[in-house]
Amino acid sequence: MGDLMCCFVVFAGLIRTW
Repeated sequence: MGDLMCCFVVFAGLIRTW
C-alpha cells in the first residue's frame, strides 16, 4: 500500500510541475 501511495504522490507532483 505504501508503494502505491508513493507512486500516486510522484504522479501528482509531475502533473503539478507540467
